Amino acid sequence: MTTELTSLFRSVVFIGTAALFSFACADDTVQPQGFDNGRSDPSSTASGGACKTNAECIGSPADRQFKNVRCGYEIYCSAGSCFAECQESCRSVSEDVSSCGDAGLCQPLGQNIFACTRKPISCTDRMDCPASVPPGVPKVDAGAAAWRCEDKLCQYPGYDYQTK
Repeated sequence: MTTELTSLFRSVVFIGTAALFSFACADDTVQPQGFDNGRSDPSSTASGGACKTNAECIGSPADRQFKNVRCGYEIYCSAGSCFAECQESCRSVSEDVSSCGDAGLCQPLGQNIFACTRKPISCTDRMDCPASVPPGVPKVDAGAAAWRCEDKLCQYPGYDYQTK
């Protein structure tokens, strides 16, 4: 009897939740901008707002355009303008090649979790830094091992982050 009641309760909760979801999504005018305007594509980018640092882009027009986008996004300042874009997952193919290409650095986020970033990478030690040489920077003798954690940021000889 207990199993039957539990199963019945789960069915009622599921049906109730589905009905609530359908009701909430039935009116497209209430749906937040961004969900179905083509921005769920990982290559989507928004821009807007003047800046000197990444922190100044929080709340900018670029940030607001991405608030309801279905992706983990990054907001940053580059060349005096704010940008927001979906972060792509990545892998360091080798010490010389990152799958991010010109989209920045392949940042370790956890065990076997990596995402491309254009922002400076914070660190507590060398292991928090990328496993590949930054794009467009000559490889030094130590290769990717030349990354250092200095002032809580990953630093590589001759590399300047695209954003501040």
